[in-house]
Amino acid sequence: FKTILKPRLKLIVQNDEREWFIVFVSKARLANDQANKMEKKVYAKLEVDFSSRKRERCCKYDMHFPEANFWEDLESKIMECIRNTLDRRVQFYEDEIRKLSEQRLMPVWNFCNFFILKESLAFMFEMAHLHEDALREYDELELCYLETVNMTGKKREFGGADHGDDQA
Repeated sequence: FKTILKPRLKLIVQNDEREWFIVFVSKARLANDQANKMEKKVYAKLEVDFSSRKRERCCKYDMHFPEANFWEDLESKIMECIRNTLDRRVQFYEDEIRKLSEQRLMPVWNFCNFFILKESLAFMFEMAHLHEDALREYDELELCYLETVNMTGKKREFGGADHGDDQA
């Protein structure tokens, strides 16, 4: 455990972009006391090293004597991991959108970058079946687009000033 498994798990845990959960599968039979002791010791170390006060990150599945509600517990823990991942991604997108929104009146502001972030957030809500949240993001995006198009102070001349040159 210490030389092979633990370093691999630490590497996975250090990646903040992914949510993780450890399922420890026990194949030890009751007749084998030595295997049971070793299995309990390894699982206890896993819990100490990877679970936290805030969140339970490990669970144990005994192949020979499974708990009656194991699958329901596992499903709820996986759903919690998915929710946490979605919450983190939403927070990231909202922070980036807020940064771009604060720069809207600056000459370097680009609607395309804003569109990509806002549309990505709305699409993420759609994929999570949060349709009302997705619709709200699309509505805000439409309002921002119309506001950007209708801003008269944003229009700048480009091209040549001679007759026949393009000018907008």
